[in-house]
Amino acid sequence: LVGSEMCIRDRYKGVYDYEERKQNKEISITKSIFIKNIESLLTKKGINYMLTGPSLLTKFFHHLPRNNFHLIYLLKGSGEYALSLLIDEKYSVLLNPKKRDLRNYLTHNYVDDILILREYSSLDGNINGTAEIERIMIDTYFESTRENIPVTPREIGRIFRNIFRNYAVKINKLLKYSWKRGINEEIKIILNEYYNKELM
Repeated sequence: LVGSEMCIRDRYKGVYDYEERKQNKEISITKSIFIKNIESLLTKKGINYMLTGPSLLTKFFHHLPRNNFHLIYLLKGSGEYALSLLIDEKYSVLLNPKKRDLRNYLTHNYVDDILILREYSSLDGNINGTAEIERIMIDTYFESTRENIPVTPREIGRIFRNIFRNYAVKINKLLKYSWKRGINEEIKIILNEYYNKELM
């Protein structure tokens, strides 16, 4: 593991140098009143959750999607309780949906906001109920490119470029989360294409 970390540092030395030259601007996550109400409800009920996904990156979109997809990751075993709680509050919500489940739901329902609950054994990168930015980027990329949510890969590329241009993203964290998702090579290609161009 140590050897792998050193290899990553060496390979992306130019990226780190560029990050040091860039103004160190922290990314502030913009949350709608809708999602703040969800936070308040889940917190009040003692549910361990992590907000992530495209609805937290709307200020970086070029074309906003017709629907707002709010990804909420939960610890395994708490999904059914969270689902019933949110349904009782009249929210549009799906638990661990497969691709066809979401497609069918969108075909028969017109709603602006859709909550997608997914259960995991851990919530890495969770900071007070919200994923850190690198985790949000990787989750959004994964969910969209695997067609779990209808956000186009082109739009995801624009989001990444907008973030890279304006903020100092922690590359090592991007790679850590992409490795856990099994998309490390894809993210490395994106990093190489973007930063090689920027560093010329």
